[in-house]
Amino acid sequence: MWSRVFTAGALSLAFACPAFAQNMPVRIYGPITKIEGRTVTVTNRDGQTVSFDLAPQGRIVANEPLDVRTIKTGDVIAVDEVMGKPIQVHTQAFAHGANAPAHRPLETNPAATRYLGVVMAAAPTNNGANVTVDLQKNGGKMQAELTNNIAHYRNETESMADLKPGLIVMANANRAAGGKLVSGFTTIEKDGHKPVDIGD
Repeated sequence: MWSRVFTAGALSLAFACPAFAQNMPVRIYGPITKIEGRTVTVTNRDGQTVSFDLAPQGRIVANEPLDVRTIKTGDVIAVDEVMGKPIQVHTQAFAHGANAPAHRPLETNPAATRYLGVVMAAAPTNNGANVTVDLQKNGGKMQAELTNNIAHYRNETESMADLKPGLIVMANANRAAGGKLVSGFTTIEKDGHKPVDIGD
């Protein structure tokens, strides 16, 4: 009997895995080779050509590496920590999505946790800044000492007009119902600043 149960379970997994893999986000990072309407074609890091659509209500941003002492009260922030120690941080000029959790494991670094919120206080230190963050959805508060040996970048909103062939683009695209890749949050190169890929 157990062999039948095991076989049935293995068959279920065999059928489920391809479907699960199809729904996994596709990480895209590379130069734009073509733009047709809202479809962007890129030469990805692995050398493969990949096309994706920009979601109609999606966001297009550019980012710039900055000193952590530029972080200020009111900034929307994400702080990534490993064992309570910040390893990277980013700020942005717009609110996190309504469904964004107060904290979650970082998909590209399972040992790290990403905290989302708004900076309530920021005080410069000799090595960077101490920040107090009000976390999303009544998630409480967190305090962190951010030093300038960690990556910090800031996202600013851009538009379709800022996308040009040759610029580097980064996206985490999902498959739509018809199988087409669609990105709801796309980062583009601007003023020589390539997208800072610090994980998702």
